Amino acid sequence: MSDRSLSSAQELEANGKGLEIPGYQIEALLHQGQAASVYKARQVALDRPVAIKLLHSVHREGNGHPSSQQHEAWLRAKLSHPNIVTVYDAGEIGGNVYFVMEYVAGESLREQMRRGQPWRTRRALSVLQAVASALDYIHARGLLHLDLKPENVLLTETGVAKITDFGISQWIHQVDGASMLWGTGDYCAPEQRFGLGVDRRADVFSLAVLAYELLTGYLPGRVYISARRRNRFLPSCVDKVLAKGLARDKEERYDSAGVFYQDLAEALLNYRQHPVWGSLAALGIAALVAIPLLVERSLWFVPSGHGSSGSPTDTSPSVAPPDSRVSAQPLQVDTFRKALRDARDDKPGDGP
Repeated sequence: MSDRSLSSAQELEANGKGLEIPGYQIEALLHQGQAASVYKARQVALDRPVAIKLLHSVHREGNGHPSSQQHEAWLRAKLSHPNIVTVYDAGEIGGNVYFVMEYVAGESLREQMRRGQPWRTRRALSVLQAVASALDYIHARGLLHLDLKPENVLLTETGVAKITDFGISQWIHQVDGASMLWGTGDYCAPEQRFGLGVDRRADVFSLAVLAYELLTGYLPGRVYISARRRNRFLPSCVDKVLAKGLARDKEERYDSAGVFYQDLAEALLNYRQHPVWGSLAALGIAALVAIPLLVERSLWFVPSGHGSSGSPTDTSPSVAPPDSRVSAQPLQVDTFRKALRDARDDKPGDGP
């Protein structure tokens, strides 16, 4: 360990030149926040890229015990899972704890979500399956994450999801009703937000928020709004799964991240087993009215209107006054058949 002492992580230059850790060459600052700074570095001995997270403040424990942050890094170092960012090393420099972890060449889930919403179902399920698997893994080892959000899910260049930043993870038996636990408001379970006793169901709540956001493009909010209102391509059975995952009372919530994912995937995939109903829903009421006219070898199709930008889609049919004039567009039978085929191939959750 270097003899150099740093009084505060704030003294480091933005390019990382002020940080010296033996065995590592600092290359660039990746992120700087209130709690920590993350640098891209190279491990000299193995010539591999790594990420170094330097915590800005340390509250040392008495009697020579390591700080809580060091303990957390040590716990993470024991974890080995394809969907968890691996920790290679941990230490302290100038009163600041750091840990060296796997460098993920890619971007966060949040960065990808900003490009368009909602996600296609297959892609969303792939991410949710990875996150659920990682959560079940840490829960089986007596750990909680307690800060699951899109910023803490990293996606590799090949699309593999990895969770990171166990900034407030603790041994389950050390979390009691008197503890005040911090996370990110929109993703925190009610019992976590109010400092009540938490268990793995708090992470399940955060996973359900993530699922709702991926499938609809919206956060669920304090009062549950039907996911189908947010995304008309979703089947109603998905609402039951999401509502249970987002239950305010943890006793009514899923007990396992894996079970939540399985029920969600089953609801979405079973919906695909009934393509006719999916097709009719996608085409709308106007298509149903037009079906008897197929014998004419041509028909008239009245296009449906669209809601205002940023508001939930309204799937209720509109009834025009008897004396109103409705413009129509010709639609050939071949075009209608192609629309049916395309609708059968649509996946629930796919946007327009």
